[in-house]
Amino acid sequence: MRPAPKNSQAGLSLIEVLVAVSILGISFIALGGAVMSGVKSTMAMERRSVVRNQGLRYMERLQKLGFGDILDAAPAAADLDGLFDDKADIPDLTLFQIATPVDQFGHRFRIAGFEEKGTWEIRVNRDINGNGVVDGDEVNNDILRVEILFEGEPILTTFRNRPPAAS
Repeated sequence: MRPAPKNSQAGLSLIEVLVAVSILGISFIALGGAVMSGVKSTMAMERRSVVRNQGLRYMERLQKLGFGDILDAAPAAADLDGLFDDKADIPDLTLFQIATPVDQFGHRFRIAGFEEKGTWEIRVNRDINGNGVVDGDEVNNDILRVEILFEGEPILTTFRNRPPAAS
């Protein structure tokens, strides 16, 4: 083996160190961005879960209401508020009482103390296909579309049909 020449220097040059540090810095920035994206995604999923669970509670309350008839009187504001108050008993209402025309907003409300700030809306109407118009087969009064929205975004939708007449 020959000894290294006297002029050679062992180690890295300043440029090599700067390039390595730059690559390492860019990698950490990218990793930090990925972690922040994951945290934001997890927070959004948790928010959707909380909102969906509350929406399910409202849907359960709506499922307990009788179907009613198109001629049922409009409900009192206190009854509507009681319908969506988890601490109150379900008032004696029917779905047709809380139904609104297709071209109008449904019952809107906010929940005091709910961890997600926003406006809830409950829509009950005969617009089965969701096109904003009652047409064709939707003219009958035997099926209602029940929709729960939070901040204008649909959370849950279901359909209720008139129970068969007792024979």
